[in-house]
Amino acid sequence: MLRVHGSSIAAEAIKRIAQLYGIEKQVRGSPPCERASLRTAKSKLILDKLEIWLGKQLIQISGKSPLALAIRYALTRIPKIRPYLTHGFLELDNNIAERAMRPIAIGRKNYLLLGSEKGGKSAAIAYSLIKTCKLNRINPQSWLTYALANIQDTNISDLDKLMPWNYVEAGS
Repeated sequence: MLRVHGSSIAAEAIKRIAQLYGIEKQVRGSPPCERASLRTAKSKLILDKLEIWLGKQLIQISGKSPLALAIRYALTRIPKIRPYLTHGFLELDNNIAERAMRPIAIGRKNYLLLGSEKGGKSAAIAYSLIKTCKLNRINPQSWLTYALANIQDTNISDLDKLMPWNYVEAGS
């Protein structure tokens, strides 16, 4: 929008959104409670002001313009992103999920060979567990070896103990 129309409104919106990402850069890697605390202290005010500002800009421009469409889109999304302020495990965007799904989208044709819906579901479970290991900085092969070796001796009510986020690699 900014490059095409050279809009000062779009430039200001990007600047304000960049402030939110600047705070996210500061909290990256912190425990969820610290992330939520800092977001509540800093990001909430920026997001509140952004929402008010966007509403004011919307009434000053043509309702059919691409910029108005973008502003209406942003305004409908703001209530949906607000939970990230108080829940430190949530992200401001879904970029992590998008990147995780990219290999699946790229290899979609190869997955026609899974054979059945059940095979597809099994592959989805395997991909989810492997990606969960990677997100938790755990070697997927090491975790899978551990989980398979211990699952038979684990009560169904204790299966959570075998999940990647509860696994501690030897030597860690």
